[in-house]
Amino acid sequence: MKIKLNKMLIRNFKGFKQFELVPNGENLAVYGDNGTGKTSLYDAFLWCLFGKNSADQSDTKFDWKPLNSENEPIHHLETEVIVTLDIDGTIKEFGRNIQEKWTKKRGSIAETFDGHTTTYSIDGLNVKQKDFKEALSELIDEETFKMLTKLNYFPEVLDWKKRREALLEMVGDLTDEEVIESNKELAPLNDILDGKSVDERTALVKQQMKQINKDINALPGRIDEVDRSLPDLTNLNKADLETQKLALQADLERKRIELSEVVNGASSVKISSQIKEFEVHKRELEIQYYQREEAGLDELKEKRNEANDLVFEARQKNTELTMKRNELMAKIDSHLKEIEVIKTENDKNRQRFTQIRDEQFPKFDDSKLICPTCGVPFNEHKVFDIKHNHEEQEKQFNADKAARLTQIKEKGIANNGLIAEHQGAVDSLKEQLENLDLPASDAAVKKTQDNLKAIDDEIEKAKAGINPFNDTEEAVEIDMQINALKNQLDAINSDNQSLIKQINLEILEFNSKISEVNDDLYKFELHAKQSLRREELINSEQTLSLEFGKLEQQLFLLEEFIKTKVNLLTDTINNKFNLVKFKLFDTQNNGGITECCEPTVEGVNYSTGLNTANRINAGLDIINVLMKHHDTYVPVFIDNAEGINDILDIDTQIITLSVSKDEKLTIKEQ
Repeated sequence: MKIKLNKMLIRNFKGFKQFELVPNGENLAVYGDNGTGKTSLYDAFLWCLFGKNSADQSDTKFDWKPLNSENEPIHHLETEVIVTLDIDGTIKEFGRNIQEKWTKKRGSIAETFDGHTTTYSIDGLNVKQKDFKEALSELIDEETFKMLTKLNYFPEVLDWKKRREALLEMVGDLTDEEVIESNKELAPLNDILDGKSVDERTALVKQQMKQINKDINALPGRIDEVDRSLPDLTNLNKADLETQKLALQADLERKRIELSEVVNGASSVKISSQIKEFEVHKRELEIQYYQREEAGLDELKEKRNEANDLVFEARQKNTELTMKRNELMAKIDSHLKEIEVIKTENDKNRQRFTQIRDEQFPKFDDSKLICPTCGVPFNEHKVFDIKHNHEEQEKQFNADKAARLTQIKEKGIANNGLIAEHQGAVDSLKEQLENLDLPASDAAVKKTQDNLKAIDDEIEKAKAGINPFNDTEEAVEIDMQINALKNQLDAINSDNQSLIKQINLEILEFNSKISEVNDDLYKFELHAKQSLRREELINSEQTLSLEFGKLEQQLFLLEEFIKTKVNLLTDTINNKFNLVKFKLFDTQNNGGITECCEPTVEGVNYSTGLNTANRINAGLDIINVLMKHHDTYVPVFIDNAEGINDILDIDTQIITLSVSKDEKLTIKEQ
């Protein structure tokens, strides 16, 4: 596909008020002094298609509006660029138009700037942004267009990894297996890769080497830390300490037994037992006392039991009568509701009876004896049939009417019978309700309750006359004996407190000495653990060094793989270019390699020391190869073309932008 620029119309874009560039698909040379708008032509071309300038900045990042003398944007202008392309002989026009939005806020007279409105067009017809982008994308995507039209995009702007991917896409990448098979020394990589790519395994090996190196460097410090944490065992003997600990534990146990004997002394236990015996005896005497004193109340208690039984019987009978009353009232209510339902049905039937009784069959219409089509009266035979049919219909109507009226009458008679039955049931139930005599039952309950309360009052009055047991001589004598024993117990406990305190102090001292011995014994345990840890750290250095050497060998093979692959691909890639040669890896001072993708011209890196002429021709050489690969040819703008005398010839439209002394843009065909 060949895309050529036929025409570009520019209005109010950067320094252009109105300008038209008409190459008609041919090569052009544009000359002009600095600031005359050479680069702006390229900016306008890219902005129209993709909304960005030649520096790949969107229209929010560069000044696309014309500026006034104070270097401020000129407002109320309409900016537009229309690009006409020749695409394999078909003319296609793309346009981008931006207008300012001005609005009046409520309560304000002056207009306020409120952003921009962008309009897109294809072949003069306005389209949505989405459709505009899709139309361009169908021709060529933006990323590919940048690579094909911008001299420095592929060799400088594009990330080196994507640059390498594009080159490998052109020549076809090699599989890991193909590279390994080409060099027998790389055979161990089949096991080393273990399903991972070379890049993944290389990154993992470097990460592991870095960690191992870090661990090895940290070992001296960790060993020194262990040495500093070793406890001092000078003047300590483990066997002597263990013997000393056993002796102290035996002394401690003896003191604990001594303390138990003092706290739980025999005399104290005996007195406490006597106190409990007197308290039990007092309780038994108290029970016997009240049994004797209340013996005269037995007759009253018997009367109370009888009275309580009468209360229970009266309440039970009253409850039964109440339940019977509720049952009768519920039945009465049910019958009354049935009566109301039947009466309501009778009222509806009376209304229906009146309506049916008033129904009349329509009188005969003489117009039916005349033909509705021709207006001629029917013959006698037809007239007879019509009248006979009318008479039969009237008879049938009257018969139906009589039957319906009879049915309603019979239903009314039956309903009245039902009402009488329900009313009879209500009267019978009301009579039963009156015979229950619930008030008499309520009075009987109250009478039995009053009788029970009177007996309870009599019992309480009799109990109030009994003296409390604690006031009797027996109780007073027992209390005196209990108090005497308690005083003896308090005296014994008071004498033991000082002895208990002394024994507890001795127990604390033994515990303290045992703790000190345990601390010294732990030093031997800690010393053994730390010594073992020190030996492990020393041994780990050798293990880590062996592992590091193994990883170094793997890294060497991985780098050899990269060198082999690069060497296999480099010639294939570079044979496609006339001027540019690509360097696909750098050799480091330590012999290792790092992947890259640096274009060079005669051994000089594009990114460092290449002059303007070679940079331009290098860009053209790369673009030429990319265009052939994609089979897509687009216009190429060469800015700063004054810096080169011999421009590399490529098979596409070229527009050069050169600095000259011309005060206005000068266009020449080439």
